[in-house]
Amino acid sequence: MANTRSAKKMVRKIARRTERHVARRSRMRRFALRAEQSLSAEGGAAAGDKKSAARKKAEPQQTPQEAFRAAQSELMRAAHKGAINTRTAARKVGRLARRLHKSGARTDVQSGAQSGA
Repeated sequence: MANTRSAKKMVRKIARRTERHVARRSRMRRFALRAEQSLSAEGGAAAGDKKSAARKKAEPQQTPQEAFRAAQSELMRAAHKGAINTRTAARKVGRLARRLHKSGARTDVQSGAQSGA
């Protein structure tokens, strides 16, 4: 148990920060999972899964590129806020990008920022 006032305050701060980080990591995982599902749905791998079919009806359909872009943004935001390590986020984004590229979908993520100028 913390004894000093500053130690007690740090315990409170750590509890608040942990709560925020848990929520941010959950959100990040959800976005990454949606990107994975959109890639597998593109390939038709999850056609027989009843739970994913019911879940897809509730969620708006995203293209794999849109899902990847959203997941990339969320991963980098979590890294920037300190919920996960920056290199971990970069590794996860790289793996998603590689899967997106292998699926044959166009990846305008890098060239999209340059072509707008």
